[in-house]
Amino acid sequence: MKNFTTLETQVIATMINELDMWIGQESYSPIEALDISNATGIEIKTLRAVLSSLIKKNIVHSWKTEIDWNMTTNKVINATFFSFVDQENKSVEELENLIK
Repeated sequence: MKNFTTLETQVIATMINELDMWIGQESYSPIEALDISNATGIEIKTLRAVLSSLIKKNIVHSWKTEIDWNMTTNKVINATFFSFVDQENKSVEELENLIK
């Protein structure tokens, strides 16, 4: 078990809840910082620091992608998504044990 701050624990718990269907299945996820912020109430600036810390601890990883949200206007938006490291090979229980 790693030592996590209260905010890190809150973010991990929220991500487990939000990514339940993705854990053990996919290496990626549809969750963005704004989704986590909305679910936890953590300000986005603070949340980015928490996510950065979890990335350094090799718990979470992120990737950037371009998403075409509107085919009519061809508006392309850059998005950054977050998931757990090795998420496709882990169970919800394993991830929950990180914060117990």
